[in-house]
Amino acid sequence: ALIADPELPRKAAEGRAEDIRTCIACMVCADTRKTNGLPIRCTVNPAVGRERDYRITPSEKPRKVLVAGGGPAGMEAARVSAMRGHQVILCERDGQLGGILNIGAVPPHKEEIKTITPHLATQLKKLGVEVRLGKEVTSELVQEMKPDVVILAIGAVNRIPRDVPGIDRENVAADLDVLSGKAKVEGKEVFVIGGGLCGCEVAELLAEQGKKVTITTRRPLEELAPNIEPRPRKLLLQRLAKYGVKMMANVRLEAVTDEGVTLVDKNWVRHTLKADNVVLSAGMVADTRLAKTLEGKVPKLYMIGDCVEPRTILDAIHEGYRVACKI
Repeated sequence: ALIADPELPRKAAEGRAEDIRTCIACMVCADTRKTNGLPIRCTVNPAVGRERDYRITPSEKPRKVLVAGGGPAGMEAARVSAMRGHQVILCERDGQLGGILNIGAVPPHKEEIKTITPHLATQLKKLGVEVRLGKEVTSELVQEMKPDVVILAIGAVNRIPRDVPGIDRENVAADLDVLSGKAKVEGKEVFVIGGGLCGCEVAELLAEQGKKVTITTRRPLEELAPNIEPRPRKLLLQRLAKYGVKMMANVRLEAVTDEGVTLVDKNWVRHTLKADNVVLSAGMVADTRLAKTLEGKVPKLYMIGDCVEPRTILDAIHEGYRVACKI
């Protein structure tokens, strides 16, 4: 907790609980040093271990900054920009702040992620950032507002393998739609296509609901959920085993059929297996559409977070911090 917020004792003593930046128990601080020997890092505190280089100093020339996107990258960029004296407007197309954080907190044992959004939202309010919810940034809006700096933090979208026959069937849904509640998984037999962190977390959520879940991945089993720290990964795999989640490695989805799914293994052998529902967890694709329309139309344009490349909450928050420190 003191890595996440070294000022925690002082803030608590002063009765400023809402200003405390909460540890989310991601284990990045411990596992980064233990497994890679790298300097300490923290998902929610970009400055930890780099306090001298990452000092927030007043800007020599205050600017009008427009931040597109109210996820972790956008909120952090807006917070630091405002601390440096800029006039900041943050637009979020949804009716609430948080972006991918709202979905990331849904899987079991991810509750701590819920603390990030209210903390950053409170800081934005205290710093006088103008937050416009339900407002999507477009090229026309940018031309109307005439900001000096535009920071794009609009995230990524699901990668859908459109070339797979049957991929548009009603019983097929993307992982983020399942986590957000936009898609319902009604059947008993569920195949999760993709063995990344999100695929494994969706599998655990569904298994906890009593579904019979199978995870398929193109990679070997030892590469399941690679984008997570070692200790949380070990616990996640243990829970999947406890729920009886099956794993099929070195296979790819060839089709979704009336019977279920057709998979092809590394020896080109086809397997047709029964499935009531299919959940696609084939990764994300950076959303670069707005960036392309704004190129050459604003004095300064920055992209941060998943709209650069889909990665982690740490990458999003750290990029937001770094970009805001240099504008």
